[in-house]
Amino acid sequence: MASSRMVPIGSPAPEFAAVHTIEFADTDAAGLLHFSAYFRLMEATEHAFYRSLGGTGFAEDGGARRGMPRVSASCDFLRPVRFEDEVEVLLRVRKAGERKVGYEFEFRVRPDPTPAATGSMIVVHAQRSGDGRFTSAPLPTFLRDAIAGRTRNCSPGGAIAPRSADDAGPAAQATAAGQAASPSPAQSTALPENPP
Repeated sequence: MASSRMVPIGSPAPEFAAVHTIEFADTDAAGLLHFSAYFRLMEATEHAFYRSLGGTGFAEDGGARRGMPRVSASCDFLRPVRFEDEVEVLLRVRKAGERKVGYEFEFRVRPDPTPAATGSMIVVHAQRSGDGRFTSAPLPTFLRDAIAGRTRNCSPGGAIAPRSADDAGPAAQATAAGQAASPSPAQSTALPENPP
């Protein structure tokens, strides 16, 4: 049986940043970012991270679905975020195991570097078979390589960026330019197969 233990990632850890503009629909009656929107922004940043590495957070292979469901999520709100603020969400890989990853997030309202919120998530790579059962599975290769610093799109301690713009797809180019990457159906990439 594989260990489910996660170990801290050495410093510097892989990092990724995405910029989001706060939309009116994401605010509450006071005009502040609704607490639930912080979790959506963490997830959007996580998926932009996967796309920057050539992967995705969801795939379907011959009837089996694979994804990265959350088993834990939290957020601490430190100062207000408002409608039309530009918010940089920094993702840091903090813990990793064979089948799960722990992320930390920091929200900053541009241009102020002071954190407006901090959050964390633990995600598990899971697959759902044709009979509907979920089981955990080893992390996809693209993610294991990024955590280990073995991918050209990820350097520990730095932003996720390709060696050159010619090496990257549109999502990675947008991320390298400091823009939030928006997925399109043409940019979806299946999770790479894990080695036996």
